[in-house]
Amino acid sequence: MRTLLLLLAVIVGITLAVHPIVENKLICEACEKLVEDAEKYGGDDLEGYLKKKISEVCDFTVVLKKECEEALDDVLKELITYIEKKASPSTCCKEVKLC
Repeated sequence: MRTLLLLLAVIVGITLAVHPIVENKLICEACEKLVEDAEKYGGDDLEGYLKKKISEVCDFTVVLKKECEEALDDVLKELITYIEKKASPSTCCKEVKLC
């Protein structure tokens, strides 16, 4: 779990800088893991589950917490759309440009 949070913190850093197509395997894998976990544990409250995980990640960026949450909140909405469409974790992350 700690590793996932660290990997997601990396996603935050990159997402805050720009939102281009990111071809970083580490970020891609972290995103895919997040989607897999959301599918397994998110249940009917995907948004709540993902927001909780985003909050945990952004807690590591103390000074930029607000910016971190805003950046990931934009990705969150897209990600939920693809998860609800039953897209694979790989497809979800590619569509939000984290793979």
